[in-house]
Amino acid sequence: MILPDMALDGAGRLAEDLRQAISDLGIAHALNGGGVVTVSIGVAGVRCDGEISGKSLLEAADAALYRAKNEGRNRVCVSDHDRIAPRTGTAA
Repeated sequence: MILPDMALDGAGRLAEDLRQAISDLGIAHALNGGGVVTVSIGVAGVRCDGEISGKSLLEAADAALYRAKNEGRNRVCVSDHDRIAPRTGTAA
């Protein structure tokens, strides 16, 4: 999701609400004996000031998603804004 004008902490709370809502549906997961469908979500955010490329933002969200999966799945992880690479001289 792209959430303009939303602070990172608000996006993290929204992602957690979404994760919980999906889990609460209790949809049977056929490949996970007795388990239910869940989601892992990676959240990243930046100010649209031209300092961060879209590619860097997507990479940060992807890294947060894989951190959520590696930490046990069915969770939300928020990127560390300070680790998102600034834009270089090339357009992205």
